[in-house]
Amino acid sequence: MKRKLQRALSGVFLLSLVLLAGCSSGSGLVGVPGPGQAPPPGPPLLPATDAGLAEHVPAQIIIGFVPKTDARKIATAVNGTVLRELRELNAALVALPQGPSLVDTIRKAQAMSGVTYAEPNYVYRAFVDPNDPFFSTKQWGPQKINAPAAWGVTAGNANSVVAVVDTGVSSTDPEFGGKMLIGTNCVAPGGVTDDDNGHGTHVAGIAAAIGDNGIGIAGIAWAARILPIKVLDASGSGTSADVACGIEFGANFAASNPMIRLVENLSLGSFAYAQLIKDAVDSALQSNVLIVAAAGNDGKATVQFPAGYPGVMAVGATTPANERATFSTYGSHLSVVAPGVDIYSTFLSGTFKYLSGTSMAAPHVSGTAALVRALHAVLSPAQVRSQIEQTATRLGGSGFNPQFGWGLVNAAAAVGTPVASNYGNVQVSVTAYTTTGPSVPGADVILWVGTSSCSGLTQVVQTTQTSSGPPGAGTAGVAVFNAVPAGSYCATAALASPSGKGATALPFAVTAGGTANTTETILPVPPFSPDISGLYVANSSSITVYAPGASGNVAPIRTLPSTFNTKINGPVAVALDSAGYIYVAAAGNPSILVFPPGASGNWFPARTIGGTSTRINSPTGVALDSADNLFVADFNTNSILVFPPGANGNVAPARTIGGVSTGLNSPTGVALDSAGNLYVTNRNGASITVYPPAATGNMPPARTISGTNTELTFPLGVALDGTGNLYVTNLVVNSILVFPAGATDNVPPLRTISGTNTGLSSPTGVVLDNAGNLYVTNNNVNSITVYPPGASGNVPPSRTISGGLVEPSFIYLR
Repeated sequence: MKRKLQRALSGVFLLSLVLLAGCSSGSGLVGVPGPGQAPPPGPPLLPATDAGLAEHVPAQIIIGFVPKTDARKIATAVNGTVLRELRELNAALVALPQGPSLVDTIRKAQAMSGVTYAEPNYVYRAFVDPNDPFFSTKQWGPQKINAPAAWGVTAGNANSVVAVVDTGVSSTDPEFGGKMLIGTNCVAPGGVTDDDNGHGTHVAGIAAAIGDNGIGIAGIAWAARILPIKVLDASGSGTSADVACGIEFGANFAASNPMIRLVENLSLGSFAYAQLIKDAVDSALQSNVLIVAAAGNDGKATVQFPAGYPGVMAVGATTPANERATFSTYGSHLSVVAPGVDIYSTFLSGTFKYLSGTSMAAPHVSGTAALVRALHAVLSPAQVRSQIEQTATRLGGSGFNPQFGWGLVNAAAAVGTPVASNYGNVQVSVTAYTTTGPSVPGADVILWVGTSSCSGLTQVVQTTQTSSGPPGAGTAGVAVFNAVPAGSYCATAALASPSGKGATALPFAVTAGGTANTTETILPVPPFSPDISGLYVANSSSITVYAPGASGNVAPIRTLPSTFNTKINGPVAVALDSAGYIYVAAAGNPSILVFPPGASGNWFPARTIGGTSTRINSPTGVALDSADNLFVADFNTNSILVFPPGANGNVAPARTIGGVSTGLNSPTGVALDSAGNLYVTNRNGASITVYPPAATGNMPPARTISGTNTELTFPLGVALDGTGNLYVTNLVVNSILVFPAGATDNVPPLRTISGTNTGLSSPTGVVLDNAGNLYVTNNNVNSITVYPPGASGNVPPSRTISGGLVEPSFIYLR
């Protein structure tokens, strides 16, 4: 963000000493009204809150009392401690605990017997101009923004801190002596924060070089402290990770030091929108940090970041003639402008240099913000921003101008009486499908000037993205807009992949100082297909759906892939409920994912059943009964978990079948007959256990199919036809075993499909259609073989599906 204009410095520097002397005549003495003058005003009325107080020492008040009154007793009555008694003045300086309102405590003291007055311990300063030799000869920025007049009110204090998020700051420069805090090095963690480029030192000098010390220059907030945060290397370059690290360090510093009022200066930028940095910015803003950033140096109406993030004060640059610097980026996101051409400031090795750029303009504003925060510590970052913008000297018109924002920062006006903030915040929660659906990270959200029904929107206010959650600071699926002017707004949200859109149905109001919360629902564009018929297959990393009658190397008609959005990880089984919702057993992140009917592509599950309360550990088979109760076979825990219709989140199962009496041994596949009886394949137990409807706890099965005659060796999939015949895949021996309805104990299969002609190879899932055709997934050869009703022996399949399958496991037919 810098444009170097190096100058050869030569000649004699003149140091002017100005003697301020006063003469009095007649009755024109200080405090004595002369002819025609009004009497001096009395004490100002006590404001409603601490925010209205002039600069004062925090947590201290002065109490005046009637002579011979016990000052310590009065101090104790207001939970205070006498620090110093001023007996000749009948007053005492009282320290108060941190937290309580100073105004409220003063009102309480004023009402007490024996008290003549109570007031803050105000701060007074000498009316001085800095005696730094280069202030009058080489610096023009402070004078242009009326900093000298502001210094008559405040020059900052130890609790006002400017974090220079840059190339570091020279630790040996006398202009920063005694004011440098311990910062951090995000470029080389654990390394020093010294500057190896010069840019950061130059920025720090503009914002907060020590003033009135007889050397060098004067910073805008010369009594403020500096927090050096190195995020750029010796070449002046850094990464998103480095910059986010620096912003977050400042946020943590502010959160850990609640008395500190921090301003982060970011004289850096890029055209790239980085969600990582956006989340760090939001974290800082929520930690009571004001962020000031250089707008950019491309001289065009463009948006660069971090200046373009909501809540960040974007600063443009001006010339001594109050013109926009030709290099200064401008636009509707601009906050204010400040001097940025031929700016003289500190550099490496104790030297000074002229530089130009919005990098130089930004610290003029950061310094001013530090003055405001020193004087009015209770103001929020949005209120400080509003204070600076509303008191700025208008350029290019009486209101906002995209070339100059709200105008040239005016430090003297900014430290005046606080103005009412016209900013609020907006939090937009974006969900999929319904208002209670899953959160949608990474959605593009636009805040618009509102219309009566949120239609015909034309005026964009701000744009941002919903957070992805950790490692960023924001809440997943929530877009945060900071420093939003009070008014009526609408919001829209969109996803590029998958394609989806949403909008608020009605406008919502943003009030000054408040936070408006609203929710948008994103729906697929185009909508999901209403035709949910097909063959659903769980593959190693996807759910593929094939049209009824599919054959050969045919592509699936729909696919739910394994992505960050779908959360599909190690899918094992799939089933549909009566409404067509798709249930996926995800073994990689032990859970049941529920997708809307017809879902496809990179879309989110509408519900997720998962968490410690669910007891889902290693889900394999899934099935639903006619009432949409969900049955889940949990392999490692040897249990069947039953969840009620609509189950969502970390919910406990309605009932559990488990225990040594159940006969469950690595349960894998599950199926239900028309009467509600539950059939479970036990892989390691080489058995089929059958449970009556409503079975629960450690109860034995109603019947068990097992023994050498059954030929069960490694049973996985299970299904029933319309007459109650039971079909079981036998993985190791590549066969399908068919048992008659009611089969039990060591009964031989009614028939067997096996042999080289069958195409069976590690058969896993099995399902039947209404006509009795049998569909089998073959895990080793990535195929589905289909057999006609009554198939038996070494019979070839009537057809084979082979397109798009990767290690298919369980299967479902609708």
